[in-house]
Amino acid sequence: ASSIVICNQAAAVGTFRVAIRVAGAAIAAAQYLYYDQTLAANSTFIATIGITLATTDVVSVYASSATMSFNLFGVEVV
Repeated sequence: ASSIVICNQAAAVGTFRVAIRVAGAAIAAAQYLYYDQTLAANSTFIATIGITLATTDVVSVYASSATMSFNLFGVEVV
């Protein structure tokens, strides 16, 4: 994955979390890229991180409200 985009569509501040669970491992503190990161009302957060994921890796996300959306963009190499 090369970019993650998080959009807070609410009129209130929210928080989000993003973790990479290597080989689908159980969630652990060391796997978080962002933890309770604040996102202003009606704002978008874009991170270009350029990481490579294995087919077994899992990207887990959490939002403090249902008005946040997450989109992950990357290139599949075959």
